[in-house]
Amino acid sequence: MQTGRIVTSTEESYYEIKGKAGGNQLKGRLTASTNLFYPFVINISSDGLSFEGTLDSPWRKNALIKGKRGAD
Repeated sequence: MQTGRIVTSTEESYYEIKGKAGGNQLKGRLTASTNLFYPFVINISSDGLSFEGTLDSPWRKNALIKGKRGAD
């Protein structure tokens, strides 16, 4: 869900995600069930159907995350 520049995950999400949108980029943090916070930076494709970015965790810095929108 997005309100202005603030983006939060929906109730259906497995993780809590909060961030700020700017242009095609979303910067924020993912909160795991252990209440640990993992910063991320995601770049959204120009068509809005896919994303790619990085997530920092205790196990790996700049871990690649990517995905695409499923069929509605």
